Amino acid sequence: MREFSTVQIFRLILTLVPCWSLAVGQNEHTYTSSTGIKCILCPPGYFYFKDCDIPNTIAVCKPCPSGTYSSSYNRAIYCAACMRHCESDVLVKVQECNATMDMVCDCPPGFVLENPTDKFHAKCKPFNGCDPGFGVVEQGTPGHEPVCRKCRPGITFSSEVSWQEPCYPCTQCPNNDVLRECNTTHDTICNFPRPSWRADVALPSLGVNCFFLLAVMIIVGIVIYRRWLPKGKYEPKTDDDEDEEERRPFKPVSSKASSDSGLTDNTSVIEMEALGINWGPIFRMVSRQITANWENVIQSLFQAIDVDECDTIIQSIKNDNQPVSEQIYQCLLKWQQQTGSQSTDVLVRILTEKSYHELVQRLQTYFQLESTTNPDTD
Repeated sequence: MREFSTVQIFRLILTLVPCWSLAVGQNEHTYTSSTGIKCILCPPGYFYFKDCDIPNTIAVCKPCPSGTYSSSYNRAIYCAACMRHCESDVLVKVQECNATMDMVCDCPPGFVLENPTDKFHAKCKPFNGCDPGFGVVEQGTPGHEPVCRKCRPGITFSSEVSWQEPCYPCTQCPNNDVLRECNTTHDTICNFPRPSWRADVALPSLGVNCFFLLAVMIIVGIVIYRRWLPKGKYEPKTDDDEDEEERRPFKPVSSKASSDSGLTDNTSVIEMEALGINWGPIFRMVSRQITANWENVIQSLFQAIDVDECDTIIQSIKNDNQPVSEQIYQCLLKWQQQTGSQSTDVLVRILTEKSYHELVQRLQTYFQLESTTNPDTD
């Protein structure tokens, strides 16, 4: 009897494996026709037209027409129709229908589906996000919340509630001159020394020094003169000034003070500090949580105070090409400048109407927002 070498056996195995794989694949996707011929089913994207004429060949198939699909090997005489609309109004389209798969709909970015098995009664809720001191290590999907991980003390930090941002590395101070160490919720604060005047620094000429000193003395004299001059004698108010004061909107006062207001543009920092206004951090939190349908929320806020030029305001801010969260923040500032003393009530009511219940609860917890109306009854 002839003995086979190892090389010959190996070659035989390499020859038989593809044949065995082909046979298995054919058995999995084959059928026997009425005439006894074994045919291969139509592949995804096609539908059955008639049986094959040669054994172990594919049946005669036709491609799915536009607007239909088939997602598996089949013997169907027509393709299934694509969905024309999402299963629920709260869902958005994330995948167009094609020849091999139906249209796919899910919750908008930043939201999670409460019951993934029932999209026909879908309820989307905003991501909880990661609290300060925690960063996102896995982005959230419509099927699950973002995965958070605690920042490493002294190495990384996260100072805000976010459903997108990771922990950021702590700042390294030059010469290790640290005023406050980094922790999980705050970055390092470096101690930058004030520049010291040295004798070898070239000083300006005497004439420039004298001119500068004279200008400073004149300015100081004018300030002192105006301050000590009896009110009403320096510059009498006109009727236009009084009308302007009456038209100036009243700024609501937050019950939680903070030095980081974040307000810019037309808002006076000195006036905000005097009134205790703290809308900046509030609007920063809101701007990071409503990115999915922020234009609808902003429009509702302006409509609630009867402002018609809302679309113009939004478009002018979008034209600056800033990040979405910054666009939302600037829109909120514009809105608050016009809404007056009802800012808190309107903000809580609109966010509640838009199903941002957890965001409202977080605002009330972190910033002690108080509304004179009960949002649950609106």
